[in-house]
Amino acid sequence: MRFLPSAGILLLASYAAAQPPRLDVPYVPSPNAVVDGMLKLAKVTSSDVVFDLGCGDGRIVISAAKDYGSKGVGVDINPDRVQEARANAKKAGVEDRVPVDEPGVADRDHGLALRDELAVDPYHAL
Repeated sequence: MRFLPSAGILLLASYAAAQPPRLDVPYVPSPNAVVDGMLKLAKVTSSDVVFDLGCGDGRIVISAAKDYGSKGVGVDINPDRVQEARANAKKAGVEDRVPVDEPGVADRDHGLALRDELAVDPYHAL
């Protein structure tokens, strides 16, 4: 016996894929002192690329670019946060070094590559 997906199953799957992401996690920006502490702890330099998943308003990657000369990539599931982060990067004058996107950033070519990874927990950075 073969299983052939029905049109209803395919329709349901395409409907689920077309739905906007569920935003069930609150946006809580990291205090600037915590951002500074994380970047110092990570010893960010101008040769680094800082990735921030769940970047919110982009403050971590923007600070890394502005204060340390690094490049950065911000990713957020919330389209409103993405637009806010892009506007903040432009206002800070680093939009050319800090692209911000919704998930799927791995499919985009920003000319950036991962070499080393360092995860910094914002609650233990200071």
